[in-house]
Amino acid sequence: MERIPYAECMTCFVLAAMTLDGKISKSSSFLTTEWTSEEDFLFMRSKLDVSDAVIVGRATYDLAKEPLSVRNLLVFTQSVSGIQREHGRLAWMNPAGVDVMAELKRLGAERVCILGGRAVYEWAFEQDLVDEVYLTIEPLVFGKGISLMDHGDYLKRFSLKSVEQINDSGTVLLQYSRALT
Repeated sequence: MERIPYAECMTCFVLAAMTLDGKISKSSSFLTTEWTSEEDFLFMRSKLDVSDAVIVGRATYDLAKEPLSVRNLLVFTQSVSGIQREHGRLAWMNPAGVDVMAELKRLGAERVCILGGRAVYEWAFEQDLVDEVYLTIEPLVFGKGISLMDHGDYLKRFSLKSVEQINDSGTVLLQYSRALT
């Protein structure tokens, strides 16, 4: 898939925390900050602070409304058919029915954080928008839960840029960038 023209002018990055068994949550109502480290939280805040826009799903928004409310925020939901702007910074949208890139362009977004959940991550990879991936691996195992991605029929290559142990408990931060083709 060829990249969307406006996407060439911006950097889109995935920001995710997961367990050793690849789960991003136990359930859609389980707040990530309940099981991730303080170091992951601080890293997430630093990346959000340099983002011009953040894309999240409805469940992620419902769990983290307050800290996300000060940002240009696109909330993906199937409960709207187009775009509904609640105020200058918040837009509800169904990505199947709107031009998400046009909305990002309207916002003047150059750095876009894709914060999840799973359907949002899958959408971003399917649209070939992901330039960078920041994965925090927490030394936990859930067994059952929500995986980073479950669907999609694509092959995307990324190159490892850095590995950093961010605390004494063994939490690791991985940074990947889109591989040059």
